[in-house]
Parts: sequence; C-alpha cells; structure tokens
Amino acid sequence: MDKDVVSFDGQWSLLLAILGADTGALIGLVALVLVFLAAIHFSKKRRFRVEEALLTDYHLNRTALIINDDNPIIDMPSRKIKTGMFKNLILSKSDTNLAIFTCLVPLTNYSSWNANQQEVQVRVFSFASSKGNKFPLFNLQPEGFYGKFKTSIKYELHTDFSKSFYLTPLDGGENAKKVKELFDDPSLHEYLFSNMTAVFSKHINIESNGKRIFYYWDTHDMVVERFPEIIRELKTLHDKYFDT
Repeated sequence: MDKDVVSFDGQWSLLLAILGADTGALIGLVALVLVFLAAIHFSKKRRFRVEEALLTDYHLNRTALIINDDNPIIDMPSRKIKTGMFKNLILSKSDTNLAIFTCLVPLTNYSSWNANQQEVQVRVFSFASSKGNKFPLFNLQPEGFYGKFKTSIKYELHTDFSKSFYLTPLDGGENAKKVKELFDDPSLHEYLFSNMTAVFSKHINIESNGKRIFYYWDTHDMVVERFPEIIRELKTLHDKYFDT
C-alpha cells in the first residue's frame, strides 16, 4: 500500500479521534452536500449549453439572463397583481414581433392568484402586432376556485367557454365592448379547447397590455425542445384571432 495513503488514513483517524465521532459525521455530511450541489451546478451548465445549441438551430437568441423591470417586453397586466423576477429573454432572428421569457408566478390551481402560495417558473411567449394594430386590454385565465369570485364576461350562447375561462377586460367603456366582441367567437373557443390543449393539457392563459399579447400555461416552464411546435401553434392563434 502507498505510504502516503497510509499516512493520510492515519492522520484522518487521528483527526476524528480529536474532534469526536459526531464532528466527523458532520464533516462527512457537509462533504456529501457539497458534492450534491456541485453535481447540480454542472448539470445546469450542461443543460444551458444544450439549450444554446437548440436556440441557434431554431434561429432564436438568448439576449439577457436577467431582464430589467422597466423593459416593456415584460409589461404583463398580471404584474400589477403579483411581481417577480423575469429572466432568460429570447428573441427571434426571423420574427421581430416574438419574445420569449421566463417569469415567476404563484403556484396555483388554474390561475388563482394567491400571494401566500409558492412561486414557480413559467415560460411566456408574447407577440406584438405585425400590422401595427393595438389590442384591447384583457386577461383570460382558466377558471378555478378563486375565479368563481372574480368579475368575468360570460356568454349565454357559449356556456362551455364561460365555464372554462374567466375573461376580464382591464378597462371599461369601449375597451370592455371590444373584449366581449373579440371573444364572442365559437371558432376561437374551439381553437383554445382543441389546438391549445393538444399543446399542453391545461387551458392556456392569455393577457394583453394593448401592445403585446402574452401566452402561457400556469406552473409550466416549456422546454426549449418544444419551442418550434409551440411557436407555430401560438403564431397561428395570434394571427388568426387577435392580430387580424
């Protein structure tokens, strides 16, 4: 056996004897924790490199890891209800109206905004108008327990839609009228029920601040591998029903 190894073992035994068995166990536990944290760190670095390669293939570019609070790209109406960190801004090289980012939202059951609940990462896809249009201001969220107590536009002729979503105009008067007319569309309802739930099993959230429309699924951070499929479906939804 190597003399250096024997010497080290002897020194380690002596150290444990001096410090005591409990302290030795504590040192071993700390070492395991450090190894675990290092493994997580290197795993995240590998994942980041994989994502960068995929984004390049998809003609997308990660332009910022942390997004400044005053960036208009992240001006979601729901920020007035719940703030959080916004990060990983991704822009398209081929579609300048598209922006993708990650935000923190409450861990909820179908969009019940409860400030005391845990926050999770959610991937948000947003589009500006390619035609210079202004959108009505609204928030469309899947119905949940808390949604039952919120003011919502309801349609007597579209009960399935009204039972599945609560639709809130974010300004009254003419804006509220435009929002009600915009969603009074069975074809749009069918697209939300079929195409969007085919992308992900939960109903989608849609928000508009007038300049951009934001699309996301509660509590879900869509992986980069699914970006082409998701962008294609959301682009169709956006162009056909909102940016007309």
